[in-house]
Parts: sequence; structure tokens; C-alpha cells
Amino acid sequence: MLVMIVTIAAHAQQRANIWYFGNHLGIDFSSGSPEVLENSSMLAEAGCSSICDENGNLLFYTNGNKVWNKNHDLMLNGDSLNGSQLVNQNSVIVPKPLCDSLYYLFTINDYDSLRGFNYSVVNINKDFGRGKIVEKNTSVSKNLLEKIAAVKHCNNIDYWVVTHGYSNSFFVYLLSEEGFNTDTVKSKTGTAPK
Repeated sequence: MLVMIVTIAAHAQQRANIWYFGNHLGIDFSSGSPEVLENSSMLAEAGCSSICDENGNLLFYTNGNKVWNKNHDLMLNGDSLNGSQLVNQNSVIVPKPLCDSLYYLFTINDYDSLRGFNYSVVNINKDFGRGKIVEKNTSVSKNLLEKIAAVKHCNNIDYWVVTHGYSNSFFVYLLSEEGFNTDTVKSKTGTAPK
């Protein structure tokens, strides 16, 4: 889960300076030495994600079900996300390329034993800079394992979002300035998980 946050920390940016997780705890890496934070509003029994702006200032964080803003209040429209606290890697947050206000929040759930991959969109400029979910729980695919990651594209602008199917298939999606492309690049590698 924490690896996901680190992977989207772009070069020379500080988007991963503050991590929130667990039972109302966090860590702030801004000073160069980790400092414990005890101001979180979140209970995260499994996966969670947080993101900062390019200067390391907290924007929001999630446990996959709810989203809290930089003031640790529930974000506008920030409840009832299609993530799951039963999923270890339940969310990842990615800034929309070449846009300073939109963030994609990807979630994995396990409803009806069919794990689903969904996304919501946060406009951080809404609610006086505290953010609002402006698009919520858009379904992308089903039948996935508890695996999700985001990595920077080699063009150093876009992002690849990667999920893993029940078989030995990986599904890769592109997030660019045009938005999230639900057409997938499917790759098979290794053996199917057991």
C-alpha cells in the first residue's frame, strides 16, 4: 500500500511527504526525518492512500470508503466510495497530467466476491481548496486481485495504472491530460495466482 504512494511521488516533487494510515495515525517526511502524526480522522483497517501537492502540503487521504480533506474533515461527496476495507491494496491517488486541480482516486472492492476496479475524480479547487468528489464510483472492470499501482509514463507526464486479474493477466490503463482511458493493455506473464 505505501509502495503505491511512493511510486507516484514524481521526480523532485513532494507528493508523498505525508502518509496517513491505520488507527488515526500518519507520518510526515517533510523535515527529512519522519515525524509521527496523530491528527488523522481515518480508521484504515487495510489499504489507504494519501497525496500532497508538489510542495508537500497535504491535499487529502482515503481508506477506500471515505475521503478526508487537508483539514481532516470528510470531503464534500467523500463518502460511500466503492473501495473495501477487506482489500489490502484498495486505493491509489494520481494527479491528472497537466492539470493543477483534478485527481483520480482509483479503488478496488470485493463486493459479491467479484473484485471491481473503479475511479472517482476529486476537484481540489472546490469547497475553498478543500476539495470535492465531482465524479464518483465509475466502474472500469471486475474479477481482479487486491493489486493496484500507478507509475509515471516514460514521457514523464502521463501515468500508467496497473491492476491484476485472477489469471496471470495484468491490465494497464493510461491516464493522460485527456483523462482516464478505459481501453486496457492486457499482458500475460508468469503463472496464475493460487
